[in-house]
Order: sequence, then structure tokens, then C-alpha cells
Amino acid sequence: MRLEDLISGSTIVVEPSGERLNLISIEFAGDDAVKAVCRYEDNRLDERVFYRTDEPK
Repeated sequence: MRLEDLISGSTIVVEPSGERLNLISIEFAGDDAVKAVCRYEDNRLDERVFYRTDEPK
């Protein structure tokens, strides 16, 4: 998944852990990073940064 494909309200699976995250809000931080507020399956809230280097090759 490309950074541009991350949208609020979507659910993604993070590799390699297989965790499912519901993306609450998305904010681009330049061209190569996205800051996301996300909710885990156990209802924990967290903020994560996804980088262009995290995209599948």
C-alpha cells in the first residue's frame, strides 16, 4: 500500500505482525511520511508514523 492510499476510516494490516489498525486520522508530513492516529483491535489508541520506505517493494 502506498502512503497516498492511507485514508481516514480505513483498516490496514501491518506486516509482519499482522496487526489490524483502524486509521482514525491521517496527516502527511512531507512527501515521504504520514502521521496516523490509529485504533488497534484491543481498542488502544496510538499515533504512528509510516514512511515511504515502509511501502511494499
